[in-house]
This record gives sequence, structure tokens and C-alpha cells, in this order.
Amino acid sequence: MGTHRRVVALATGLVVTTVLSASALTRTPSPTPTRIPTVTTDRGRWDEKAPMSTARTDAFIAAVDGRIYAFGGFLQMPDPNVRTAVGEVYDPVTDTWEARAPMLRARAAGRAITVGESLYAIGGSDHDFASETIVEVYDVATDTWSERAVQGNIIPNSILAAELLGDYIYVLVRPEQGFDRVLVYAYDFEGDTWDELPVLTLTPAGLSLAAFDGSLLLFSTPTRRVHRYDPDPGDLLDLGEIPQLRGISAFQTVRADRALYGFAGDPDGTVMEYNPVSNNWRGPLQDVPMALGFASQFVSVPVNGETRIYAMGSYDDPFNLAYTLPRGLLAPSPTPTPTPTATATPSRARPASDSGGCAVAAAEQPSWNSWFLLALSAALVARVLQKRFG
Repeated sequence: MGTHRRVVALATGLVVTTVLSASALTRTPSPTPTRIPTVTTDRGRWDEKAPMSTARTDAFIAAVDGRIYAFGGFLQMPDPNVRTAVGEVYDPVTDTWEARAPMLRARAAGRAITVGESLYAIGGSDHDFASETIVEVYDVATDTWSERAVQGNIIPNSILAAELLGDYIYVLVRPEQGFDRVLVYAYDFEGDTWDELPVLTLTPAGLSLAAFDGSLLLFSTPTRRVHRYDPDPGDLLDLGEIPQLRGISAFQTVRADRALYGFAGDPDGTVMEYNPVSNNWRGPLQDVPMALGFASQFVSVPVNGETRIYAMGSYDDPFNLAYTLPRGLLAPSPTPTPTPTATATPSRARPASDSGGCAVAAAEQPSWNSWFLLALSAALVARVLQKRFG
């Protein structure tokens, strides 16, 4: 009987030792932690393109069907107050300009708004600095101009911003007197009528409007704030601060893809990207090359499958710059190199951080097939020993 107990104890010890050995010897090597490269941000790129044939600034500029139209503006002469009615169209694909029908009257410093296949020229002033109260409409298909409604008591020479939303063009105007309010008007281009809307209590300078997903966004440089603007009751919902602004400077916004790009008329030519969905800013991006002067207008168009923003015209040079949008966050995928490790406890992978953190791979579980086979072998050995000494 004593011999039997010793045999059973020996067999049991052999089984336990064999299983533990299997656990240690059959664990699969796990990959070493692989460092993800630091996430980088593309700041975009500026490229010089063919300049306008007629050097000018503060022109009526807008895009239709991927081409950019420029009309009117101040001529770049010894007297910069001379206005023109000259028209041109730019093809971004071929990087060429062609002449188009001039406006019905020489004017500058207004706004051009695209409505379908037409351009609506609103506001501005003539050679005597008198306000242009007639809306001119350019038909792209026929290369002709026509007159529309007189704007009545609007002061179009002091238009601050204009934007299309739905069936109306909304226009922000600086009043003749006072520096604490902004006049607002809505132009019904179908009915050819104007409506006066509630006054905004804002400094009438450095304002920009942008339409996004059925809403108007208002950017105020003096307050450095972004607002969601409801024109009918005149409500402004504060959405937060505009970063990177210094002083009261011009600030133009352009929609490109699903983001808005803000261009500040500061000495650095600061460019910022705004995501209206998440209400977040990114930047500063690649500055506007200020050696070529301040652009009078920014407009976005699709070119060969990508969206570009064009900056055109200045007092210093009839330049034309194309801005290729940032491609967003770039995070290369790592390729782990397996090396043997002897981690006793399996660990859960930890994702890499945006600042270049380590991705730790989980250790492999031991092979249960190997465990079973070795345990079975140990049991057979015990059985043989029991028969031999039993």
C-alpha cells in the first residue's frame, strides 16, 4: 500500500510539473511595443498662378462651374481711386484668363454673389464715390449684363459682408453715422425686392458671413467671436473665440469642402481652418505670401478632383495665388517586428496617442493543445508506473 501511495504521488507530481512546463515553454512570442510616428498636420500650400490681365483690387469676384469671374474694381494707377468695368474669367485647369463683357458701369468695393448660373453684383461706388444702388446681374451662358432693383435707402458703398442663404442674399452694411451698429438687408432675387431686417449691435468693421448647412455664421474681428446668426429675429448665438487675431483687421471666410477657411488681413497673412460641425479651429496654416500684398477677394473652386482657394488682386500686384487645402492628420501605420518575450500575464493593447505614444501589443495565450498532449503523456507514464510497482 505504501508503495502504491508513492507511485500515485510521483505520477501526480509529474503531471503538475509537465503542465507548468508546457505553460512556460509553449507561450508564443509577442511583438515588441512599436512607436507610432508623431501625428503631423499638413498646413496647405500656396502656388503662384497667372495674374489677372487688368491689374486691380476690390473687384467683384465669384465662381461659377469651376471658373472664376472678375469684374470692376479699382485700377492700379498713380490714382488708385479710378474704377473700371472690365470683365475677365479665369480657368484654373488651364491657368489662363479670357476677356468677358464689362459691367454696365464702372464700380468697385461691392460684392459678387453666385446664384445658379448668374452673378449678382451688389453695392460699391462710382468714380465720384457715389453709392451704386442698382443691382447688376451677369448671365454666364450669354455673357451679358442686366439691371435689377434699386436698393433704396441702403448704403451699398459701405457693404461689410454679403452671403446667399436659401432664396435671399443677406447684406451687412455700415451706417452713415455711428460705430456701434450694423444695418441688415435681405434681397429676394426671385421677386427682385429688398427687406430691412433688425439692426445688429456690433462694431461695423471686420465682419464676414458664411452659409453652412442652412445657417449663417457671422465672424466679428473686433470682438474676435463667432456667432450663429438668425437674420429674421436678428439673434446672435455666441459660438466662441476666433484664435490668432490681433487688432481690428480684415477677416474673410471662404467655404471649401466641409470646412471654412479664415484669412486675416494682418502682417502675417494668417490662415485658420474652422470646422462648423465640431466648432473647432485648426492653425495657423500656411500664411498668405505677404510679399505680393493683400488679396482683395478669396474664392474656392474644385480643380482636378481637389478644392483650391484663390486669392486675387491687390494694390501692389495683380497677383493670383492658389491655396491647396491641408489634407488633414497624417498617421502612418506601424509595422511591428516580432521578438520573443516571457510575459506571464496577458496584457490588453494600449492605443498610441497623437503625440507619438507607444502601441503595446497583447501577449499571445499559451497553446492549449500542447498542454493537453503533455498532460495526457504524464497520465500514461503514471499508469505504467502504477502497473509496474503495483
